Amino acid sequence: LLKLPFESASSSIREIYVDGAKLLVITDEKNTQLKEVKKESKVSEYYTATHNQTILYTYSLETPSNPRLLGQVGQDGIYHTSRKIGDKVYLFTKESLAEISYGSDRGSYDWVPLAGGETIASDCIYIPEKGGNSLIISSIDIDQPKELLDNVMIVNNNVEVYVSTQAVYLYHADWSREVTTEIAKFSLKDGQINAVGASSVKGRVLDTFAINEYQKNLRILTTCDNANDGSNLYILDEQLKLTGKLEG
Repeated sequence: LLKLPFESASSSIREIYVDGAKLLVITDEKNTQLKEVKKESKVSEYYTATHNQTILYTYSLETPSNPRLLGQVGQDGIYHTSRKIGDKVYLFTKESLAEISYGSDRGSYDWVPLAGGETIASDCIYIPEKGGNSLIISSIDIDQPKELLDNVMIVNNNVEVYVSTQAVYLYHADWSREVTTEIAKFSLKDGQINAVGASSVKGRVLDTFAINEYQKNLRILTTCDNANDGSNLYILDEQLKLTGKLEG
């Protein structure tokens, strides 16, 4: 019988992977506390603050009837998705920066989320012109289950995620003029998460079945707001440079 060390009744299991004699369990865990704010009038105000964290637990199944915990590591944010590619696991969580600042008591860096118990480094944070949410991506080697290999945080308003075996693509619709889809690519070689490039195409992606990587090229199908404009197919190379298109 496997019993996870949950501290809150609102925690839950989000994903399970099995690799040989290893069991990987990804959980959403919430810790709600009562916070006090003291006013100049000496009257205290109280509010509840919930800390959201996603944790990866790695167990040995050498004795299936008695799983043994090998290690655990986590990062701030609500679980969004995950991928296991070879012996690496990639965690994707979403976190509102305003919520961190409101409920944190870590000081001047309280708006920066934690990954592996440490504040995400400044050179691993990508900040656009605007955005109040963050997507945190971390990598873990299943043979080193107590630490993160790498992590990045991308500040954004709202992005969708497509992951191939080599890279992760973040995309979202921009409605400032005619609708376009903005795309950013990060490589995932050996667990290292590095920015590659960005691009944009006309129209918007309706669902995850409309974006795909094939032979290192990204194929993306978009739909225009005006039904008369039809749909578009774009082919982008490794650096997200346009190599082919079929519009209308």
